[in-house]
Amino acid sequence: MIKVAMVNSNGEVDYVISPSDDNAYEDRAIYDEHTAVFVDYTTDDTLLTETKYWNGNWHDKSPRPSEWHDWDTNNWAFSSERFWESVRQIRDMKLVMCDWTQFNDSPLSVSERSQWTTYRQSLREVPSTNTGATSLDDILWPTEP
Repeated sequence: MIKVAMVNSNGEVDYVISPSDDNAYEDRAIYDEHTAVFVDYTTDDTLLTETKYWNGNWHDKSPRPSEWHDWDTNNWAFSSERFWESVRQIRDMKLVMCDWTQFNDSPLSVSERSQWTTYRQSLREVPSTNTGATSLDDILWPTEP
């Protein structure tokens, strides 16, 4: 029986298969944008997927620094786009949670509503006031009134 690691163009193992027919795949051939690389049948699939990458030979892959990093051929690259998308989703939820403060029939005084308006504007500015952030822990969120 053979075991095949299906390697993407960045060298990452996307999945491992054990075909019922040993002749179903050819070692190092391309199948649907994946390179089929034969591996020892006793290889741990999860360990292979998480700790190795293929670049003509198997190499050790360092642990993923954060959920915002993607494998890019031979190293981890920070995905600013995915990170800020997540920050904006959190920010948008915070805005939704205080929408009620801006309604005409809100029980807040004019002064309190003004404080909430300022808070909401600060939320909108979170991406521009936290440009160096690379972790959610780095984000300085404004304090609710």
